[in-house]
Amino acid sequence: MKDEIRKHMRKKREQLSESERKQASKQVARWLETLLKEDMLIASYRAFRAELEILPSAKGTWCYPRVLDETHMEMIVPDDFRRGRYGIEEPIGKSVDPKQIDIILVPLLAYDEKGYRIGYGKGYYDRYLKKCSALKIGVAYCFQKVADTWPHDLDVKLDLILTPAGITRV
Repeated sequence: MKDEIRKHMRKKREQLSESERKQASKQVARWLETLLKEDMLIASYRAFRAELEILPSAKGTWCYPRVLDETHMEMIVPDDFRRGRYGIEEPIGKSVDPKQIDIILVPLLAYDEKGYRIGYGKGYYDRYLKKCSALKIGVAYCFQKVADTWPHDLDVKLDLILTPAGITRV
């Protein structure tokens, strides 16, 4: 079932025009700005496969994921970026302690009203989120909400969902 949802949501995202994606990303940026403060460490992601693009704010220090191996990632404050293992731009720079992160923005393919998500299926984010005490925010288009994600013991619940329509506590 999760694989079917992944396939359906990827297709739906890819059907959006570039203009629709840019407009949705701008809306998300406006909502996100209301949550940020100057002294925060914000973990984000680099948009991939028609994900909502997170436009870095002037507020806070930003860091991004770098894949370490088949199961783990770290967050890096970037000096630069390079193409990584899955074709996603990854940062080159200094690693940060997961416990120092204030907000982590999490990409997803689907989410439910309980705050669980369906990602790409490798578990990188769920393993990393277990190390964080950060506010965990899933970033999604409105159409990515589903009735159930069938979470299991390894899945980490999100605190908020951020969509172009607003911020929802879950």
